[in-house]
Amino acid sequence: MVCLDILSLKPCGNMGSCINGTCFCESSWSQSLEFNYWTTEDDLKGSLCNQNVSFLQTLFTLHCVLCISGLVLQLYTSAMLNKLWTPRVYVAVSLFSSHISWSLIRAADPNALLGVDPFISFLWMNSFIIAFISSWYSQSRYLKYVATSFRLEAESTLRILSKLFLKSTLVFSVACTIGAQLFWISAFGKNREQALILVRLSHFFMLLLILYLVFVYYAAKMVVSDMKELISVQESLGSQNVGVVGKSAGRLRLLEKTVQKLERIRASNYVIAASYGCVFASSILSNFILLNTHYLLLIASVISAAMVINKIVIKYRHLQEKRNNRMQFSTQSSSALTPVNVSSGDSS
Repeated sequence: MVCLDILSLKPCGNMGSCINGTCFCESSWSQSLEFNYWTTEDDLKGSLCNQNVSFLQTLFTLHCVLCISGLVLQLYTSAMLNKLWTPRVYVAVSLFSSHISWSLIRAADPNALLGVDPFISFLWMNSFIIAFISSWYSQSRYLKYVATSFRLEAESTLRILSKLFLKSTLVFSVACTIGAQLFWISAFGKNREQALILVRLSHFFMLLLILYLVFVYYAAKMVVSDMKELISVQESLGSQNVGVVGKSAGRLRLLEKTVQKLERIRASNYVIAASYGCVFASSILSNFILLNTHYLLLIASVISAAMVINKIVIKYRHLQEKRNNRMQFSTQSSSALTPVNVSSGDSS
């Protein structure tokens, strides 16, 4: 038996020592077949000491708690808007539930290994597909705007690409979804080399989905730019005493809030897409990154869940503020309309 050496690390990695072909791991570290396609279960004692079970279980548990919290907040906020049964809520429930499923299973059973156990591998990969495709379709309206914008020439590359993506959306999303299923399918095979090829192919299809998302986010930049130009025109009209009053002033404030919201969403979307994209791309090119993919994707998932919850909390606070303002206005109005009783002593 030979101790495994990946990416010019010392045999057994930095958390282990190789003695007579066997890896002896430091405290709290161990070997695992999770994303490990360079050894078999019989030769596992010679593999890298890269598995910190307690740290992973903490991450899985934290992710599960965040997703449950996000689901509850989403449902409560939607109920406040009387929009509990809408497609957007259905997508949010599906997204949170899919992430809760695999994080809960793994938090309860550390032996449910990704890439080894077909069931949790299926839940894991398809939760990311749900996230990417739901974001894809929710943002596709920006592509429609760019594809029909009069500001761009018909031969514009951005306009041509937008039309092409819109026409191929269904075929492309189905193809990438099917290709990504190779990840959990690889768990059924005994040949680790073949499984490695299937896993990298699945990551390639996930990378294609993310690259498409990045293009959609870039297209949204034009929408924001046009809104800013419209705001500038409205403000210049106001400065020339043409007047931006009444409904026009309300539209202007709405545009400004919408631009701020879009820029905030675009920034967070870029961060999420970049983090996942870097992991999937690196796992295709690097054996060492692939060996530690579960750490990187799990950390990215925790960060993404926290960012989504932050969006929901901001929306909840805004709704709560509007509700309080309405209640305060209602109280003031009712008190102003209350008749003043004049006593007989005062009238005399």
